[in-house]
Amino acid sequence: MGYATIQRFENLPRQLRKQFLNHWELQYGVNNEYKDSKRWFIAERKNCAFFQVEVKASDWSEAIDQSFGLAKASASILSFLYQGHFPIYDSQFVSGERIKGGYHASYGSSGEYYYRRSLEVFEYDPTYETEIPKLTEILTEPKSEIDRKIRNALLIFELQTAVIDERVRFVLLATCLESLLMGKSDRDYLRWRLAEKSAFLFPANREAIYQRVKKAYDMRSGFIHGSNEPITENDRSNLQTIVVSILRELIELESEGFNSMERIDEHVRKLKFTDQDDL
Repeated sequence: MGYATIQRFENLPRQLRKQFLNHWELQYGVNNEYKDSKRWFIAERKNCAFFQVEVKASDWSEAIDQSFGLAKASASILSFLYQGHFPIYDSQFVSGERIKGGYHASYGSSGEYYYRRSLEVFEYDPTYETEIPKLTEILTEPKSEIDRKIRNALLIFELQTAVIDERVRFVLLATCLESLLMGKSDRDYLRWRLAEKSAFLFPANREAIYQRVKKAYDMRSGFIHGSNEPITENDRSNLQTIVVSILRELIELESEGFNSMERIDEHVRKLKFTDQDDL
């Protein structure tokens, strides 16, 4: 998945399993936030997905930065598919026969900080198996302008799932939508162009989507320029639905040969011509 190979705990090398277990025992013993039994606490972590990434680096610090970056990028696929937050809680670094201790994501070992919160449980959904290879290819080897836009949007989408403040999440989602649909020819009338493209690329309710995206653009601009207008969880959730739907539509269009913003714009113009009464 992405840059990583997903492993189950029982398939990890024995020494790595031992290291993780020792680390979790220590975590449970020193952190007062855990109210559940130690057995439950460790069983929950055993059921996590384990990402294995390989990097070439000149020292441990560089290896840590690279591996965290690749793992977080890989997690962006899960964040998009499940529309949830997939934090990296623990890690072990291996070089040859050496294991270089464990690092916790909230320590900012890669120069980033992730707010610590309880593990969310997402059930494995086999229906995503057809999407994962395509998303992996887009993330790791983007071949077109639209591929690159989708890749960048996945990274922004993953970032906003790690944020607590709904207003900041909303602004990041608006940025995500803009990065997907705006091109060099869209320097003027950004609000109108973004709303129009969103409406025609969304599968239904074009007039409603058109108005909703215009309002979202105004709310995003207002927040950036110091407005006190509230942005609620519902506002963020509605915008996220639009972003996810359009991301999926662009993935499908790219697979059909619409590999540049120019071709996407042409597609939207044809839709406008055939459905003139929709907006």
